Amino acid sequence: MKLLEELAPDFDRQLKHTWVKGRDEKGYKILTLQLYDFQPPPEFPNWEVSVVEVDERGKIRTLVQPLLKRFFDRKVALDFHQTLLETFDEFLKIPEAKKEEHKKPAEAGGH
Repeated sequence: MKLLEELAPDFDRQLKHTWVKGRDEKGYKILTLQLYDFQPPPEFPNWEVSVVEVDERGKIRTLVQPLLKRFFDRKVALDFHQTLLETFDEFLKIPEAKKEEHKKPAEAGGH
C-alpha cells in the first residue's frame, strides 16, 4: 500500500480521510467519521471506518466497498484507521497487480 494523500475533512463529522493505492494498483479512500451529531442510545454505534474504491482522480465511481466497520468508541475507530494504514493490503487480502506477460510470436507457436 502506498499513501497518496492525507485529505482535509470534507465536513465536521469526518475525522480522518486518507487516499491510498493498494498493491493491486487501485485507488482507495479510508474514511473515519462520526455518524450522528448527537449522542445516540448506547446500543447504537456512533463511529464508522469505511474503505471505498476510487478512480485515479480520487472520485468514487464504483459501488465497491471492501470494508465498513462501526464502533462505539471514537478512539477505537481512530486506532483502527491507523491499523488499516499499517496493514491495508494484508487486512483486505488485496492480491498483487497482475503483470501482463508478452510472448514473442516464435514462442507462442512453438514449431
